[in-house]
Amino acid sequence: MGALDFIADYFAWHYSEAIKDLLEIEKNFMRFAYHLFSMPLLFKTLFAPIFRLNEKRKLGFDLEAASERFIVNTIMRIVGFFVRLIFLVLGAIIEIILAFISIPILLFWLLAPMAAIILFFAALFYLI
Repeated sequence: MGALDFIADYFAWHYSEAIKDLLEIEKNFMRFAYHLFSMPLLFKTLFAPIFRLNEKRKLGFDLEAASERFIVNTIMRIVGFFVRLIFLVLGAIIEIILAFISIPILLFWLLAPMAAIILFFAALFYLI
């Protein structure tokens, strides 16, 4: 009865421990994409400028320099917003793709042994 014990042990492993490991692998892929795009940092700094134009202050008030700094900083905030928004959207798309890819992988893992057994017995009865 060694072969039957092996088959029983295999199915016990395949449908319990291996599924936990497979789900852990899929979760790690999701975490990797989440941290690859630095999504928490992008959310925190969504409206921050890419760089800020700072100059040493001179004595007195210079309206032209102040307006130039304001305009450049505003434009850099807008550019920074769109760059971060593009990365957030790309990260979300990759997360969704990974989630949808993980479903067929899990279904294949669950159904492949049963399909193999059915095909084995179908081939066996066909040969007889």
